Amino acid sequence: MNSISTKRIPLTLCLGALLVLAACGGGGEAGTAPPAPVSALPPVATSVTGKTLAPAPANLSGNVRCENLVIGAVRLDSVIVPAGASCQLDGTVMIGTLEVQQGASVVATGVSIAGNLQAEAAADVLLQGRSQIVGAIQIKRGTTARIINSVVQGDLLFEQMQGPVDTRDMEVRGNLQAFANTGGVRIENNAVRGNMQCKDNTPAPITSGNSAGFEDQCTSAGSGGSGGSGGVATPPTLPPQGSNVVCAGLSLPAQTFQNVVVPAGASCSLTGTRLTGNLELESGARAAVADASIAGSVSADGAASLTMSGATVVTGAIQAVAVASAVIDAIEVRGDVQLMAGTGPTTLRGTRVGGNVQAEDNRGALSIEANRISGNLQCQGNTPAPSGAGNRAAQKQGQCALL
Repeated sequence: MNSISTKRIPLTLCLGALLVLAACGGGGEAGTAPPAPVSALPPVATSVTGKTLAPAPANLSGNVRCENLVIGAVRLDSVIVPAGASCQLDGTVMIGTLEVQQGASVVATGVSIAGNLQAEAAADVLLQGRSQIVGAIQIKRGTTARIINSVVQGDLLFEQMQGPVDTRDMEVRGNLQAFANTGGVRIENNAVRGNMQCKDNTPAPITSGNSAGFEDQCTSAGSGGSGGSGGVATPPTLPPQGSNVVCAGLSLPAQTFQNVVVPAGASCSLTGTRLTGNLELESGARAAVADASIAGSVSADGAASLTMSGATVVTGAIQAVAVASAVIDAIEVRGDVQLMAGTGPTTLRGTRVGGNVQAEDNRGALSIEANRISGNLQCQGNTPAPSGAGNRAAQKQGQCALL
């Protein structure tokens, strides 16, 4: 088991984290149009929606109607895609919800949504690029939906969809549900902390490579095939207590193990798990950790996703290097937290840190909010600069001086 090295982190480092739910950016009324006229802006084409979209005004804030617009990495309250319109969101942060109305289309890449994503009778919904949804995703009575390579902390629901539905490479902390869809459902390579529930779909879902508790038409979703009817899949055999674990497609319960390694490309969940050693994520790995106790350290180098929440306590340090998505939410870390060269959204929120918090050269949206840091909060070289507020630290330096 590799130990975490601190040699690669200079003392001038800085930290970042993403999806801060801090209220910023004005507050328009729900349903109001963007504050600047669009007609004077040059149009841009999008091949995903098939419509010509205009770049959004630079001063967007509050609640926004995204009507044939492209919105970039700005912080908004909520976004509504009105009936029949198209919208493209690239790195947008929403402290409220994203609503897609009847006949509307949305392409959301690398977004952060503190509330829910709701689509009712929408034409097309595409979520991708390691997007982060703190609430739930509900897509009902629409035409097509593709929910890919992202993280949702609540449930993910597809209901009465008339066209093809595709969900893959997702991390779902609630349940994944597919009910009464008639256009075909494909569910592949998802890590689901809750249950995968599939009922009354015609044809039955095509499934493979998932980790979850499986029900009804999704009973064979972990091993391949197209589902069945009734029964619950036999869970994989857990390693013995006190052992070193290679966690690939496993949900480790409230038992004691030594070191846990999540191998390249694999997924693992730890709920109430106790480790006497370290947790290590290899390239492309995903791990969801809740209410766990880790006596050693956590290291993730090139991982796809690291989510840590609940009453989790890490006695050592957390080091995340070149991670595509990281959420550290209201836990306790007695050592340092180091976030380096992240490629996607990163959030550090409500966490008690006994050492320093450092972040450097992150290239995703970073958010740091309401943390209690015994050492220093140090941030530099992050693009965009970290956002957030309400942090306490011995010193706040660099890009985090005002956070």
